[in-house]
Amino acid sequence: MSLEPFRFDDIIKWGINSTEAYNEAKRHGVRYIVVDRRWMLRNSPDAYDKFSDKRLFRAVESINGKLSCAEVYEVINATSIKNIEVIYTYWSFWRIFGLALSIIFTSIFIRSVIQSDKVFVREKKRKIVEEHMVELRILKPGIIKSWGKLLDLLMYIFTTGLIFLILIQTKAPIGFPKGTDAYAHLYRIKYIVKFFPNFFWNYQWDMGTPIFGGSYPPLSYYLGALIVYIAKLPYEMALNILSTTSVIINILFLLAFLKAITNSRIISLISISLLIFTPSYWEYWVEGGNYGRVISMMFIGPSLYLTWKIYQGKSRRRILLFALPVILAAGICTHLLGGLIAFFLVSTYILFRSNLIDGFIDALKLMIIVASLIAFYITQCLFSNPTAMSIGPGGITYNPANIQNLFIPSSILTLNSMAIPILIASLLIYISLRNKGLYGSENVRGWFVASFLLSMIFLIYSYVGYIPGYPKDLYINGFPPEYALGVLPIGLIIFTALLLHEINLRVNVNHFRIIALFILISSIAFGITVELPVIKAYTYNSKTMVMNFIMVDKNNLQQRLGSDTIYVTLWFSYIYDTPQTGGYYSLGVPYLDWCSWRNNAIWKFKNNDNETQFLLDWYAIRWIVLINRDPYKFLHRPDIYRLLTHIEYKFYGSCYEFEYLNASKILTATDATPILFIGSDLYYDTFLRALSLTGLRSNLCIPV
Repeated sequence: MSLEPFRFDDIIKWGINSTEAYNEAKRHGVRYIVVDRRWMLRNSPDAYDKFSDKRLFRAVESINGKLSCAEVYEVINATSIKNIEVIYTYWSFWRIFGLALSIIFTSIFIRSVIQSDKVFVREKKRKIVEEHMVELRILKPGIIKSWGKLLDLLMYIFTTGLIFLILIQTKAPIGFPKGTDAYAHLYRIKYIVKFFPNFFWNYQWDMGTPIFGGSYPPLSYYLGALIVYIAKLPYEMALNILSTTSVIINILFLLAFLKAITNSRIISLISISLLIFTPSYWEYWVEGGNYGRVISMMFIGPSLYLTWKIYQGKSRRRILLFALPVILAAGICTHLLGGLIAFFLVSTYILFRSNLIDGFIDALKLMIIVASLIAFYITQCLFSNPTAMSIGPGGITYNPANIQNLFIPSSILTLNSMAIPILIASLLIYISLRNKGLYGSENVRGWFVASFLLSMIFLIYSYVGYIPGYPKDLYINGFPPEYALGVLPIGLIIFTALLLHEINLRVNVNHFRIIALFILISSIAFGITVELPVIKAYTYNSKTMVMNFIMVDKNNLQQRLGSDTIYVTLWFSYIYDTPQTGGYYSLGVPYLDWCSWRNNAIWKFKNNDNETQFLLDWYAIRWIVLINRDPYKFLHRPDIYRLLTHIEYKFYGSCYEFEYLNASKILTATDATPILFIGSDLYYDTFLRALSLTGLRSNLCIPV
């Protein structure tokens, strides 16, 4: 059956054939029809007579006697709909138009890059041949090349082994996804699969919000849903596969990138081992469960390696020129953190690699094409929720990160304890030797600047709060200062590798190899004995978050569960279809101030019965969950609040669930008096809060 609500509405309003109206009502499964009496008499008086046919329609006198402006008619022998087919047009004009613009921008970018950036390397090739003529006469080139490939393969296998050591010890990819926020990300994958293609509006979270508007980018959830659909795997396994793949791809491509720019396997392994055994690098996954961030890291390593192939490897193949902006756009559309880091490193390198003017033009080209590819998400993220501020002042307040997190592995939000000492020592040695030689390559400057700036940005963000007078709310909401330590190591290891590379060019090769080998063995041994236990200790299994004491009607989609704590809102929608007042940290909520008003008035304030009941009625809340809150105002009114459960948790404290006996419904027909308020948002907010104190409910008046 196909739903055509607008056609049915026209027939009821304007059609004069009672049989046609009756047939359409049965086809759409309509049992009751509410008629606005004054509107029909004024605009379509002839059509009003079609309901007088008592063989087809019956007036519901028990309701009509109480209504002054409307009448209700019951369809005789109404049918019920079991299988509903919703007509949904995906490829609309604007979607096709946006795709065409993206293709045009892509073509312009690739064409301009190919025409303006031709690289001639004949002289360089001739010089290389002359310098290595003696060596090439002695050793066969094929043997050297094969031996190098074998060593590279062993390097990648060894690095993969270190990664799997962490994964096995933490059991991160095994069983239920790890981390506090795992349920929220699983829920989005489940929602897409369940309601595809009609998933852009989420009715279950926060009284209904765009599922991606003002919130996380969608690509990671699309990938997870695709894995579930194609491989028929559980949602949990799909998320684990994506996260594991992301970590492996990012680290191995970072290793390939470091090997390419330093031409040293041992330097690359030192830097990568520092990253692998950095607790804060794993925090997003094993403790936080921030799977959008984790999966977005997948695009950092490939984008850096691809940039090297294009600009330093002298590979101008069209497929690479096309792939770079696509990978950067994919990273941003997975999560802004990983995507913007990749874009920043690549664009900064392009800007500073040689001539600033040429670099600026190339970076601008890249920015235009990436912006065109991500416009479909960025526009809705920035403009779908204008009232939600992403950065202070006026946002959430945070304290700066603990300084000891740079050196002491006291928690998972700490750097590798050897990272900063190795960086400082390398920097001092490089400064003392800087006049003994030139850069190994003119392109090293761009990577130096990019990695240094990235490191400084996150380092300053983590500790700028120690400056006297710095506002505590001048941070990005949802990104506390200590969380910047999770991505700070990416810039640090690149910068450290470049310093070691420059030192290697200025000292005795054999001496350097001995020292570098000692550093590598020490960093791995220290990581296994000191850093790995910290990562393992802070791995959190969020499956235990589910509270079995909560009781709701699973089939009720007309009333909500209300809670003011993430310990309920994070997992509830993954288990139940019943809508709720919360969601994932209020992401996408149109009016955060009203959200705060609701949570404080219902769960915190006392002696405010009228205000509490007004908000419960306004949000159609039937089930009220209290976690470590004072239940007095609900317990002393058993006439309107029924106690369902009470349990004591060691971690959560006292937990209560009440049922509001006078709960309204989300969708209901009413003849309540509408109140039209004309004024600013501030005055309307004041009026609404004043109205909440009167005791009036939605069955008596509706402010519009």
